[in-house]
Amino acid sequence: MADAGFEWLVIDLEHSVITIREAEELVRIAGLSGIVPLVRVSSNDPVQIKRVMDAGAGGLSFPW
Repeated sequence: MADAGFEWLVIDLEHSVITIREAEELVRIAGLSGIVPLVRVSSNDPVQIKRVMDAGAGGLSFPW
């Protein structure tokens, strides 16, 4: 995605089978590639939100 010129990327946890661990890895990889990693969390769960923010998410999208 970085090579294609994208400036940001959304990692969707609400409508995918990506685990929180995989999302953390994708956030780190995107950040290292110069892409702003945004995460759509699966719920308004403070634990999940804190984990993706700690991993380096540049922003969040919330369901509902």
